[in-house]
Amino acid sequence: MVEKKNPDYESSAINLCNPDEVRLALIDLHEAQYNLQGLQTQADAMVPPELSQGIFECQELVGKLTKDVRIAIDLYGSYQNVEDGRYALQQLKRSPVYHVTPFKEHYEKFAGAVIEETINKKALEGLVKGKLIEQADLEMHKVVTYDETRAFIIK
Repeated sequence: MVEKKNPDYESSAINLCNPDEVRLALIDLHEAQYNLQGLQTQADAMVPPELSQGIFECQELVGKLTKDVRIAIDLYGSYQNVEDGRYALQQLKRSPVYHVTPFKEHYEKFAGAVIEETINKKALEGLVKGKLIEQADLEMHKVVTYDETRAFIIK
């Protein structure tokens, strides 16, 4: 039988120095997790089999219906009823990504104020807020692009 080794994170860990404070906190966490697992096992044993089966089937149905709602959103669009608190929508989140080269080309006089190794976002936002630079111009000159992620909100 092959013995499975625990992974060694020495090469990727940040500030790996094995302090006792962390070791003791980890021991407390593991003990609480073990106790929780034991209590969950006891609770599961007390649930009648037909109720357990019903819970399982309901969880599967909720998962299937959630998937169906996501498909419907993709096909037909998002839905929201603020008054009833019903939402089935896909949300777009945009995160700006600033690019040094086009900024230098179009805003050379401000380059020293905002460019370090990358553009200092706070300083650039200050220039936009102070109306020294227009956000639309930054987008037009491709100084800023956006990483987009999508998240479903279903409740």
